[in-house]
Amino acid sequence: MNVRPLRRGLRRASLTTAALVALTSLAACGSDGGASGASGASELRIGSIYSPVNLDPAQATGIGQTQPYLTPVYDQLTQLDSEGNVVPMLAKSWKFSKDGTSLDLELVTGVEFSDGTPFNAEAVKANLDRYKTEALPPVQTLLKSLESVEVTGEHSVSLKLVKGGGAELPDAFSAMPGYMISPAALDNPDLDVNPVGTGPYEVEKGSFRSGQSVTFVKREGDYWGGDDIYQVDRLELAGYTDPNAGLNALRSGELDMMVTQVTERVEEFSSDDGFNVAVSPTRGYFQLRINMENPQLADVRVRQAIAYAIDRESLGEVAMGTADGCKPSAQPLSGNGGVPELDEAYPYDPDKARELLAQAGAENIKLKGLYIESALSQAVQSQLKDVGIDVEFSATTPEQYIEQWSSKKYDVTPGSTTLRYEGDILYRYIDEPTLLGDTPPAVIEAADGMYDPTKTDEERVAQWGEVSKAIVEEVSGATILCHSNLAVIADSEVEGYDKIPGIYRGSYDAKFLSVG
Repeated sequence: MNVRPLRRGLRRASLTTAALVALTSLAACGSDGGASGASGASELRIGSIYSPVNLDPAQATGIGQTQPYLTPVYDQLTQLDSEGNVVPMLAKSWKFSKDGTSLDLELVTGVEFSDGTPFNAEAVKANLDRYKTEALPPVQTLLKSLESVEVTGEHSVSLKLVKGGGAELPDAFSAMPGYMISPAALDNPDLDVNPVGTGPYEVEKGSFRSGQSVTFVKREGDYWGGDDIYQVDRLELAGYTDPNAGLNALRSGELDMMVTQVTERVEEFSSDDGFNVAVSPTRGYFQLRINMENPQLADVRVRQAIAYAIDRESLGEVAMGTADGCKPSAQPLSGNGGVPELDEAYPYDPDKARELLAQAGAENIKLKGLYIESALSQAVQSQLKDVGIDVEFSATTPEQYIEQWSSKKYDVTPGSTTLRYEGDILYRYIDEPTLLGDTPPAVIEAADGMYDPTKTDEERVAQWGEVSKAIVEEVSGATILCHSNLAVIADSEVEGYDKIPGIYRGSYDAKFLSVG
């Protein structure tokens, strides 16, 4: 591959060491930051379709949107490798009891938070207790199987589990409830903009701009996790609500890397020797949420009619600019537990949709819809209208979306979501607060005991398949529109762009990135 001169970016900072120390010793919120670091220090400017809103993991509403801005400063109990497997991090090992009533964690030693507080079992207990009682519902629900935390040694804890639950926790600990915050900082009023973790970075003073960007600088001293990761001295992370704006910034040299959904523009960069492109499947997908509290939508035939009315391939063109990166599928879970025949469920069949509506006595029904992204909602509106379902859509913002949808004033809403871990299917379709209406009994029955740690992996995978079947047959809470991939487009001098652990769950982090 030809490597062109870096006329755009990958800047090398030139401030003095004293200036670097001054910049890395504090973290706060406020205005903009600039290039910083010792002479020769490396810097990467990364854009993505996710914007920073809050740096407190307990206040996270979505892993894809939040995780990129947490991993530089916080380490998790477990982590995902580049293949999506759960591997040790702050918890160096874990083991379930034979009767499945407890999960014991052995922790790493010799690690300190950026404020000097030691990482130990007491820190783990303080964090898990806080996540279980004070976090927002999307985070708190991930610990549904955790009953209590017992400190059994300076660097060991025993987690008491609810009966028949807990198998999902090692994977869940690679998400929000696994991020360990300094116990001394848990009550800090500015924790949302001034994070205190064991990670290799701190927030550069004055760099956090909610909804826009944040800059991280390396902490002094060696990182406990080794010197072969997090090799960049300064990270500027920015969010772009318009992916094209981010790609334009990459092309013009304002960014060194962009993480975005697969669109027709990815091909533009693939054919340019100045950039490298990696496309990865994720656990993310677009779906149409359905309010089952509406008496008309409580009828499974009406929900099935909606599923048949959707032309998923054309929606892939709308949602991602191309159907090539979109896997039309009616099932929420692909990969482990996926059922191949479910990918063929609900083929586009407007006549079948009209037939089901007639059987339900629901011809020419009127619904209220809520949307953030107008193009996708307009396409859904047109396809549903074709079978006799008239949807009047209202616009909202990402910040207001959950509150407005949870008000139960709307009947359908298109959008994207991500299965944060394999067992997350239960949260998305049974426990999620934004799931409106009663979960069909068939889904609850299929999911019974799915998190039982005494089951083998093979048994659990088979059960995930049965849960997927029940969700698809009942069109429980939503119908899947299109599974999504993510593309990482990087300057040719950026290394490690194709080894991003978080990409599997629709996110990213800078762990393996470096400047060639």
